[in-house]
Amino acid sequence: MTKRAILLTAAIALSACAAAPKAADAGKYKDKGPFGERGQALAPPADTPADPAEGATCNLAAARAFIGKPGDKVADEARAAAGARSVRVIKPGTMVTMDFRQDRLNLKLDDKGVVQDLNCG
Repeated sequence: MTKRAILLTAAIALSACAAAPKAADAGKYKDKGPFGERGQALAPPADTPADPAEGATCNLAAARAFIGKPGDKVADEARAAAGARSVRVIKPGTMVTMDFRQDRLNLKLDDKGVVQDLNCG
C-alpha cells in the first residue's frame, strides 16, 4: 500500500516538472487546422443543404392506413404516403439505433411480418 502511495506521489510530482510550451511556439500552428484558415469553420459543399432536416417531414396520420398489412410489401408505399425520405422496417429482435430523424418512418412488424405499429423518427 505504501509503495503505491509513494509511486503515485512521485508520478504526480514528476508530471509537474514537464516542460511548458515555449511562447515562441504559441502561434506557430494557429493559422492551419481542421477548421481552415485562422480558425474559421469550413463551408459545406455547394450541393449540401444548410439543414438536412429542413423541409423533411413524416406525416404519421397518412401512414396509419398500413397497420395490419405486410410490412415488407408496403414499406415504400407507406414511406411515400407519409412523405418521409426514408423508411426503416423493424422486425422482432432487430437492433436499431436510437438516433431521431424526423424524416424517417419506422414500421414495427410482428413475428409474421405484419405492421403492428409505426412512428416517425
